[in-house]
Amino acid sequence: MPPEKRSARSFASRYQESLAYLEKGLSFLEAGKAEEAIAELNMALRYDRENTLAYGNLGLVYRQLGRLDQAARMYDVALELEPRDPWLHRGRGAVYEAQGQLSQAQEAYRRAIELDPTDAEGRFELGNALLGEKKLEAAVDAFCEALEIDPLLYEARNRLASIYRGRGMHEAALEQYSIVVQYNKDQSAGLIAAERMAIMGRALWPMIRRDPAASAHDAILLPPPLGIHWRFDGPGAVVAPIIAFNGVVYAVCRVGREGGNILYALDAVTGEEVWHFIPTGGVTITASPAAQDGLILLGTNQGTLYALDAAVGRVAWQWDTQGAIQAAPVVTQDTVYVGTMGGCLAALDLLTGQEQWCVETGNAIHMAPVVAQGRVFVSDRAGRFRALDITTGRELWSVSVSDIPSMPMVLGPTVFVPTVEHELYALVAATGQRRWIARFKPLRSGGFSDMTGWESRLYLAYGHVLAALDIMSGQIEWEVPIAEDETPLSAPALAGQMLYVSAGSPGRLFAFDIAQGRRRWTYELPYPVTTPPTVIPGAVLLGSAGSLRELNANRRVWAGTIFCLGPRH
Repeated sequence: MPPEKRSARSFASRYQESLAYLEKGLSFLEAGKAEEAIAELNMALRYDRENTLAYGNLGLVYRQLGRLDQAARMYDVALELEPRDPWLHRGRGAVYEAQGQLSQAQEAYRRAIELDPTDAEGRFELGNALLGEKKLEAAVDAFCEALEIDPLLYEARNRLASIYRGRGMHEAALEQYSIVVQYNKDQSAGLIAAERMAIMGRALWPMIRRDPAASAHDAILLPPPLGIHWRFDGPGAVVAPIIAFNGVVYAVCRVGREGGNILYALDAVTGEEVWHFIPTGGVTITASPAAQDGLILLGTNQGTLYALDAAVGRVAWQWDTQGAIQAAPVVTQDTVYVGTMGGCLAALDLLTGQEQWCVETGNAIHMAPVVAQGRVFVSDRAGRFRALDITTGRELWSVSVSDIPSMPMVLGPTVFVPTVEHELYALVAATGQRRWIARFKPLRSGGFSDMTGWESRLYLAYGHVLAALDIMSGQIEWEVPIAEDETPLSAPALAGQMLYVSAGSPGRLFAFDIAQGRRRWTYELPYPVTTPPTVIPGAVLLGSAGSLRELNANRRVWAGTIFCLGPRH
């Protein structure tokens, strides 16, 4: 046989062997068997070093495994062999995006679109990369162009709906979600979109202790038993109470053991990350954010209050002052109230950040203010408790108490003020006149938590004890020691006829009926809990402490978890 015929037959045989291994690799890839897929795809390359499909799919597997350098090498080799393949450019863009190189990712996606103008997926991925750089308008254009090509690309509709939702454009968001539901009725995409529609426009729990009066009360009832709806693993402990607004959960996590803090925006239905925000210049987020009218407000240790665009997390405005902002901001319809460790309580216009008034107290303000009945109630480190006119900041009355360890609360005509001396004051909100003082026995395990209340009762935790008080007399109606090891309890949340309270270590969530304080159920979590419960429709949110978690036999990472618990279906 002539040598050229033997060579052609050998080439054809090797080509067929390569295709066979490629098909096996793709089958393993579809089955989620990454290591087996890698082995078969590498065998495909042994028989054909120019098999660009094998290189591209190896890049895909390595990217899914987080082995980004290897993924990049595979795509680069493939593109040298076939520079006009839009699929390869799109895959290379995804690796750039995973590496945080968003400009290069956008360039790769644009090249894919140039090579294939009908590439809806490329436009969708370009929109995601633009969102990563907070380029909101350009991202919207990319998503809309993707949908012009493929109207059934529900991922692009979900992205558009999320942006519209963040901007408060509820009708536009509902339109996009309804299309997803229409074409995916019995599929997970449609069911998730329907859940998002159900909570669209609802405040949920938009600030610390839920509302300006710090009631921590909602009419929602969560029927047991509970299970984990979703969990999100962040880079460290959840360091502030979680809030939720308009279908999005906001949580502050530490980066590592001792790093700065990062704010995550997560989809309330799925737990998927919407965006995150890290302040620059060594600035650390110090407390829970607050949400209102498409803005997310959060304070920092450098005295800056940021207002972030809720759609993408970019800074809309910022207010700078002297002294760290340790207390969470509180928001009413059009005003933000924020106290500083420099002793200033300021009222700012929500949309512009313009200062409306500022009151100097002379001492650090370390607790969030409470706003109700035309008054702003604020305490300082010196134990002075004040009521200020909501419009002008003029002092209406003040009283001296000892230092305040947790937030006051307004219920009806009364403001309740806890102290480090284990005393709880009930004051007339209009005048500051004392109604009663309740004195509690000091406990080894801690002092007062933040409070909640409804109708004629006030509920709080002190140390490891949960208690209910009559708001008219201050008499304790029932009290229950919960954590047998005397682990301090979190602030309680009231939902329907149930009280929810968490204990740190071991992590537990308890439910008690409000009538007699009987424990209804306990849910155990795998990690110590660091936040009080946040209750939203159909779920309760909790954050955990940071700990070393094993990813595999060779790698451990520092992480903290946000849990969304809800009734098991």
